[in-house]
Amino acid sequence: MKTKFKYFLALLVMGFSFVAQTQTLDQTQLVYQGAHSARNLPGFSTWQSFTAGITGTLSQIDNGFASTMNGTATLNMYNGTGLEGTLLHSQEVTISGTNNFWQTFTISSPVAVVAEQVYTFELIPTQGGGLPDPFGIQIGGPEDTYPRGRSSFSPTWDYVFRTFVTESLGIENYSTNHEYIKIYPNPFSTQTTLEIVNHSKNAMLTLYNAIGQKVIQMDNLNGDRITINRDNLPSGLYFVHLSANNKTLSVNKLIITEN
Repeated sequence: MKTKFKYFLALLVMGFSFVAQTQTLDQTQLVYQGAHSARNLPGFSTWQSFTAGITGTLSQIDNGFASTMNGTATLNMYNGTGLEGTLLHSQEVTISGTNNFWQTFTISSPVAVVAEQVYTFELIPTQGGGLPDPFGIQIGGPEDTYPRGRSSFSPTWDYVFRTFVTESLGIENYSTNHEYIKIYPNPFSTQTTLEIVNHSKNAMLTLYNAIGQKVIQMDNLNGDRITINRDNLPSGLYFVHLSANNKTLSVNKLIITEN
């Protein structure tokens, strides 16, 4: 019990606050005015971009389908609009159901999203995976039904979709002082460098995951550059806490992407 209390007290001192984790409906496009005949052909995919409204962990995507089907596809998540950004996550999903049914895709590992940043989810039919050719995906337009993103079908027609975000990342309200740390690259997939601008002797660097668990701690730091290796850390959102002499110097967000 004492250990748990000390851990909670330490987080309060660092300016962190904890809240219960809840899955919240974030972005939606619910106007259904037709169907896009998606193809089950090599190299074919459909995608929809969206602007996150909540900072947290993307936990679920619902996509509207307009035809009976039973098969598999690859679900990819990217930074930015379209497929040119960093690949954040990839997994196989099952698509099955009848007309006008939502297909729910639960994200199998944490995907960090930041409010007002753009992301894209892509569906690639598995060759020989059972999906018909063509198959229908619900779509709305031609007016800009979802102005916070666009689809692979058209700049103004958007697919019918919903995104859900787990709001609490464990660490919610934190104070940041970017004068002390510069991080590059960020996001990163294998290794990143932290440059301590205003050098402090015997500093301590702690890395927390999205639910506030300590995953890395480095003590007695006296240099001005620190390397963090991904090793076995899963992709997602992390928080870098730098302190010295029992005083918090800086707290910064750090994002690890898929390899």
